[in-house]
Formats: sequence, C-alpha cells, structure tokens
Amino acid sequence: MDETAYTTKSPRDRSRVYAFLSALCLYQPNPEFIENSRRVSQALKDFPGMDRVHGFFRENEDKPPEEVTKGLIGSFTRIFRSTSPPVIPPYESIYRGEKLYGESTMSVLKEYRSFGLELDEDFKGEPPDYLGFELDFMRFLCEKETEAFESGDLRTLQTILEAEIRFLGEHLLTWIHMFHDVVSRFDDGFYQGWIEFIRHWLVQDHRTLARGLKGKILKGSCKDIL
Repeated sequence: MDETAYTTKSPRDRSRVYAFLSALCLYQPNPEFIENSRRVSQALKDFPGMDRVHGFFRENEDKPPEEVTKGLIGSFTRIFRSTSPPVIPPYESIYRGEKLYGESTMSVLKEYRSFGLELDEDFKGEPPDYLGFELDFMRFLCEKETEAFESGDLRTLQTILEAEIRFLGEHLLTWIHMFHDVVSRFDDGFYQGWIEFIRHWLVQDHRTLARGLKGKILKGSCKDIL
C-alpha cells in the first residue's frame, strides 16, 4: 500500500476505523450495519480489499435488504463462528498453533488488564484473543492516544504509542495473514474484502506508528509525533 493512501492517521479517525472493524467481526450483520459498511467502504475506497466490497454491493444492489442480510449472516457464521474446518474462527492462539487459552491468549489478557480492561459481560467465557476483541483493544488505545495528544501529556502519549506498536507487532500482525489466507479461499466479496483491508490496515498502522515514534517522542511537542 502506498504511504499516501494512509489518509486517516489521526488517532480519533483510527479509533473509528478500529471500532467499525471490531463490530464487523463481533456481530451478525443487519441492514443498518450493511448500509454503514457501504459508507465506510467509500471513505476508504483507495485501500486494498475495497474493490471486492464495492463489487459485492454492485452485484447485490437490486436485491431486497432482507435477502442481502440473510446471505451475509450465513457468511458471518461460516467465517467467524464456525466450529470446524475449513474456516477456523479467528482466535490468535489457534492460528499460532496453540490450544485455546494458550500462551498467546494469556499474553493478550495481560495487555488488556494492564489498562484495567476486562471483557464485557456479553462476552464472558469467550477467549480474549478473538480478532474482534483485539481490534477493539486497538480502538481503546487510539482513544487514549487522542486524550493524551489533546492534553499535551507526552509521557502518557509515549506509553500509549508503545503499547499500540507492541500489541500490533506481538499479536495482531503475527497471525492476521493466516486468517486472511483462509478467508480468501472460502469466501468472496464482502467479508473477503474487509479481511483483506484489515490485513493491510494493520501492517500500515504499525509501520506509520513506528516511524512516527522513532526519534520524535521526546522532542518538544506533540506535533513532532504525528
């Protein structure tokens, strides 16, 4: 992806993108979410994967919303909630060759708890290394980054940026490519496009954050960072 395509690099905009991506992975689609997906895909039209999403909308533009929703619910279940191959649900531990609640799961949980976070009551019993939760943690960190940036708190800002870079590098980026490869073989259109987008978004976000932090965080003002 070209560096200039990364147009939503403010932490507030990034938090919105992460919030959308988390919801994409956590909740069955409904007509309202599908329409919101159309708007988001237009705003991100230059990113990889969006051509597939736009193609999906073109192919289904004459179908009733209920029919489109029903088809996507089936895809959602197959991709995110399947209990058997060929598509394995997106738990980091599974894709890293571990059992559920393995070493990587505990590492993810430690990251959450370091910021005082626990899973919402609606998701109690779910392993914390599910893709939707990991993306939501990035949403949370982006919001904290926004607060630190706007208050001029450089020390906290550095801590948050380091946490974002660490979580992307040690967790999301270690397995998202494997999940993407699986989805690309067994789905087409809507979710295939969004998972392709997630893969590229995470790579670019990590690269941009690392470049922004390196050599700048301790120089003068917040403007030096982003």
